[in-house]
Amino acid sequence: MIWTREYLGIDYEDPELERFHSRFERTIDHFSKSDPLIFGLREKIIEWDSEYRQSNRVGLLMTGGDDGLASHDLIYPVKVKSIESIINKAYRINKILEDDPSIRDFQPIIPNQWMNQVTDICRGTIVCRYIDGPLYLGSRICEYLKSLGCYSNLVAVAKDRGYYAYHIEFTFPIDVVNYRAGEATREDIRFEMQITTQLQQVLYSLTHPYYEMLRVGRVMEAENWQWEYDSVKFKSAYLSHTLHLLESLILEVRDSDYFKGERR
Repeated sequence: MIWTREYLGIDYEDPELERFHSRFERTIDHFSKSDPLIFGLREKIIEWDSEYRQSNRVGLLMTGGDDGLASHDLIYPVKVKSIESIINKAYRINKILEDDPSIRDFQPIIPNQWMNQVTDICRGTIVCRYIDGPLYLGSRICEYLKSLGCYSNLVAVAKDRGYYAYHIEFTFPIDVVNYRAGEATREDIRFEMQITTQLQQVLYSLTHPYYEMLRVGRVMEAENWQWEYDSVKFKSAYLSHTLHLLESLILEVRDSDYFKGERR
């Protein structure tokens, strides 16, 4: 990318950048599989699932059997964004900061700052059964992380294009090897945990590649796409809105007196 060379002095094709990214991926993978915070969070989710089952007679998450959750049901891979995606987002952040008149001494974000400046550089997804699940689970995870001294924030996300989820943004200190310097330093890594529903996740998995291409300019969006009724954007967006409505109706049926007495 020409911009990274001229503006940041970084060669996108530099092999060291790829090695830096690969090291970071391995670090995060190790964290997600072995850190005590993750094991503790799994135990708490099992506890919250049990409470949810007692109140609603159904499981909170898509994983687990009729008798409840086990620890092996809660293996959620944490993905690191691709280099292309990270640079694209860093560029957008830098442009916003550069154009902000309140910032007098603008300093662009460089690779060693990616992990604590790009909000969703590390992210995972938890899928709930019903529409009331994301807030129920998200609020409890957020409070649990705060009790451990982590910065944590719960955000309700609803986009015009039809994306619905709750996002937990949190930071956790991890030792990472810096770009070019080659030495390890402890950094507050930013994570994003996306909590959504089964129906929304199915649609997201189908449409996400399209929106990625749209974001990086590989496809163009019509200005009045809301009237392009034969387009992919129109169908996917309004299908997601419709599913969101249907999920509220499903919840109403689930919680009706008729089914409360019959459901196991």
